[in-house]
Amino acid sequence: MQREGSAAADDEETVWAADTEEAFREALLMYPPPLPGKGKIKIQGDDGKMYGRNELIAYYIFNKTGKVRTRKQVSSHIQVLARKQQREGHPVKGQSSSEIVTQAVYGEFEQASAPPQAGPGSFGKAPSLAPFGFGAAASQPAGTPLRRIVLTSLYGYLRVEMAESRHDFVVLEQPDAFESPHIETVDVVQVCDKLPGVRELLRLHPHLPFHLVKCWVDLSYDNTQIHRPFFGTTATYMADEAVRLERSTSVFSLGKQVIEKVQVATGTPENGGFVYSFVDAPMCQDMVNFIQKVRALESPELANKVLENLGIVEVLRDEITQEVVGCTAFMFETSLRGYGAQCNVYRLYETVSESERRFTA
Repeated sequence: MQREGSAAADDEETVWAADTEEAFREALLMYPPPLPGKGKIKIQGDDGKMYGRNELIAYYIFNKTGKVRTRKQVSSHIQVLARKQQREGHPVKGQSSSEIVTQAVYGEFEQASAPPQAGPGSFGKAPSLAPFGFGAAASQPAGTPLRRIVLTSLYGYLRVEMAESRHDFVVLEQPDAFESPHIETVDVVQVCDKLPGVRELLRLHPHLPFHLVKCWVDLSYDNTQIHRPFFGTTATYMADEAVRLERSTSVFSLGKQVIEKVQVATGTPENGGFVYSFVDAPMCQDMVNFIQKVRALESPELANKVLENLGIVEVLRDEITQEVVGCTAFMFETSLRGYGAQCNVYRLYETVSESERRFTA
């Protein structure tokens, strides 16, 4: 007769086979446990509901393996692994089960990963798309697209009440980079899983320049001195003509839209063109919470594991006609301490296969 404990162990091994266990561990790193006293992680889904960490882990497992694991199964598995860590004598120091298991999985991840190569050679200037594994010089379709609007500056920042200075997470001050004849290019196929809708939009508007901005974010602010912080963004655009500019910003996590924000600005004549400014636009609380949780992670490797699943797509339209006049996508990685926020700009394009060319001809 099989003992109850042995049967439970067999069930555990059946439910958490190699593929589901691998997806479970990846999701643990993507969704780290909340900070003590800061409540639970919540992300809004397409249905408007808020989902907790175990639900997010279960959702990731289903997306990767096609196998359904409930949040209760995820919770039970975390408890089992936490007890195993305790039996093996690992120090826990009053940590929650989620913290114990995540720390153990991250320890395994650290041992299996090569240490990052740091130094002026790779970060004195923002590196090419080597962290993405993209080629540095893909061929670009012939023809010069019509320039309608250019992002001249973008800042994401933290400002403290009554303080005269601020900390910039993201700094983009390269208006010439968007129109450089030497701009590096990236095939949209390589990023479309993290940036839904961009590929389809590019096909609908092939005459417009579509860009990808790789941001190395600076999260090295002093979290202990913050009183009534303001997390915001300021962006400026230059256009050839006057329109009421609609700026739609969508945030994606694991390829699913979790936040959307729409703003409108009117152009101001300047230097023969029109300037559109979105000043001190506040970040939503979900994004503020996300930044604070990523900053609290103990290593850049773990932070990058989370950030690699974050994508932001910004679509610009004429508010009256709803004509698309520009699209810029953003992907993120942490900057090494002391190097500050940096960005690189790339032109997005799509390689059309011979069969697709015949089909659309």
